[in-house]
Amino acid sequence: MKRNRKRGWMLALCAAAIVPLAAIPLGWFALTDAAMVGQTHTQQTPYTSLVPTGDDYYLLRQLNTRVELAWRNYNGQMYSTEDGVEGMYFSGATYSGGMTYADADMQQYRDEVLQTLVDGGVLPQAWWDQVKEEIDYWAAPTYYSTDSLGFLRLKTYVGENSQTCLLNMEVDSRTGKVVALWISALQRHEIDPAVALPAWVELNELDGLGDWTVPTGTDYEQSGLYSENGQALMTCATGEDTFSSSGETRQFLSLQLGPYTKEVSG
Repeated sequence: MKRNRKRGWMLALCAAAIVPLAAIPLGWFALTDAAMVGQTHTQQTPYTSLVPTGDDYYLLRQLNTRVELAWRNYNGQMYSTEDGVEGMYFSGATYSGGMTYADADMQQYRDEVLQTLVDGGVLPQAWWDQVKEEIDYWAAPTYYSTDSLGFLRLKTYVGENSQTCLLNMEVDSRTGKVVALWISALQRHEIDPAVALPAWVELNELDGLGDWTVPTGTDYEQSGLYSENGQALMTCATGEDTFSSSGETRQFLSLQLGPYTKEVSG
């Protein structure tokens, strides 16, 4: 009994010692919190928001890389590692003789991509309807080629020796995004760049750059949108072509997206 009583006293003494010790951290935090109330602290490094650039977007990185590699290959610097870009660039064929004939699946892919532009508000239905009518009427063949970065070129021709190009389109094969489009038609149809270009920005998922504006004071003031953050330019233009061999006059629509590093005044 005496031994148990002694053990009980020892446990009580230990508990009495531990409880105050356990309360010390709580008291410390309470005191420091009270001391900080009402005080202001100066941040040595001011906050800056993250500004998106072209490098944040796969599509623009691909376009920039293509321009850079093509320039280096032309100047004999094929394996330069400057700016982290290295290697060689091989462009796809641009004439039907060096391209691959498009089978039914590839032609369907062409139609689906163009319909995506129509549904997205970029390409007016009237332009695509007229070109599709000619393609079907003449059974116009389509050819394709791919460059070393995965850009797919699709071209549709009519006439002897493929003298008239009805359609010339470039698509990034990984994302399915159109980066260039040329359409030739017998009749001109309306297209408003102020409507088509913002729709194209959104369709290509580049609206996150947040600063697409009309490049006033440049040749693209009536037909373009420019992003300083992305260093990229989108253009939408229409015009008239007269073919010297046949004397035929046709209307064209051109959409282009690419790097633009020249300073543009706002």
